[in-house]
Amino acid sequence: MLKITTPINSNNKILSSLNIYRLFFWIFLSLLTVLLHSKHYIDIDEGHVLDGAWNLLNGKKLYFDFFEFTPPGAYYLVLWLWQIFGVNYLVAKIASLAALLLAALGIYKIWSAVSRYFNISRDSVSIYLSIFIFIISTTHLPTISYHTFNLAFTVWAVYFFIKALSIQPNKNIIFFSGLLTGAAALFMQNKGGALFLTLFLFTLFLLIKERKKIWLQSLLILSVATTLPIITLAAFWPVGLLFKNLIAFPIFNYTKVAMVPFYLLFFFIIVWTGVIWLLRKKTATAIQFLFFWQFILLFSIYSLADHAHLLLAIFPLLALLPAVLNEIKTSIYKNYFFILTVVTIFIIVYPALVFLNNFKNLPTAKDYKFLDYIAANCDKTEYLYAGPFMCGIYFETRKINPTPYGWLITNHHTDDQFTDAKEKLEINTPACAILNYQLVKKYGYNIDNPVDNFIKENYYLAYTSNDVMVYKKNQPQ
Repeated sequence: MLKITTPINSNNKILSSLNIYRLFFWIFLSLLTVLLHSKHYIDIDEGHVLDGAWNLLNGKKLYFDFFEFTPPGAYYLVLWLWQIFGVNYLVAKIASLAALLLAALGIYKIWSAVSRYFNISRDSVSIYLSIFIFIISTTHLPTISYHTFNLAFTVWAVYFFIKALSIQPNKNIIFFSGLLTGAAALFMQNKGGALFLTLFLFTLFLLIKERKKIWLQSLLILSVATTLPIITLAAFWPVGLLFKNLIAFPIFNYTKVAMVPFYLLFFFIIVWTGVIWLLRKKTATAIQFLFFWQFILLFSIYSLADHAHLLLAIFPLLALLPAVLNEIKTSIYKNYFFILTVVTIFIIVYPALVFLNNFKNLPTAKDYKFLDYIAANCDKTEYLYAGPFMCGIYFETRKINPTPYGWLITNHHTDDQFTDAKEKLEINTPACAILNYQLVKKYGYNIDNPVDNFIKENYYLAYTSNDVMVYKKNQPQ
């Protein structure tokens, strides 16, 4: 009698090996992310979030006691984490790193969802290269930021929408995608709004094209699900106040100081047009959606299309990098596309490489000597004024801003807001005022305003450290 030996399932062994390699990659990526973002330096964007959460922790009411034109998501998330784990910079940092890694994982999941349309493995080496590029490119960006939190929700909302499309469509998954879209809007209203508009228009397009009842149902489900997180705001703030701060103010005031040259935006639009041409034969609905969404995402940052904001707006491009590289190999224009790919990757990572080259020399919060001076000489009151654009100082010094404005920039904030800030300074006059005009020089800041004039009239320059000037209140004669 012949002895039959059952062969070992080679597919299972390959799958097991892939799982191990995948696990090691994500462990490596997590450690790398922590290392690259390990510095605690004072940053404007990080200070914006920390200052908002610090105000809330000290009993101030958002939009009533202090002014913001961004949604409440980031401030309350950091506040709740502080209430659980303690008031510490590291707590906010860890949450932000987790959001960044979730975004990276979401990029991988998007590729996994569409890889079958290209007959390429979801574990293609190039997708791991793409994710590595993404993490490296964020090295010089502020970690604790509403941009970071918004990105995580946005990437996963897109993933679930694509997943719903691939199974024609799944209403439960579309509902979840809508919820994540609404959550994304709680961190950044412009990108959350752009995402909802894209999902809505694309679903409407499918409804018109296919005339199927399921797309009408999906349209309604998506709209309701997206609205649910947003309407909760009306339970805490008047709708008129929300409209004034989150819609009207950014539209009429933000672009006055935020506009930058469009050459980088044009470059990435050209790159994305090339990607669409390369992948033009792929007619899957999910691919068409990514084509559409990347264009909308690029145009959504037109008012501040600098390098930092563009890096957070190209995740569809990164998710499709394996397909792009695969198509380039067989293209008659492969040499041109190869050069364009190399140039694009270089543009993406170059600022991060410059940043890393100086990584060891970057200051931490302990290296800022003016903080020591403030601690030793500005302790007569709980109040401190830091301007025009140094809102992170309040959290670092654990001081209270006597004005409702974390920062004040001429041509951005209104004359009434400057006057209001000056009046608040007269009521709760701080022992010290911190100024750094270099930070706002690029905005054409005008120092002839009520706040700066008040400081000149009532304070004297007591200490300087690089571009930071510490003013102390004049003593009564």
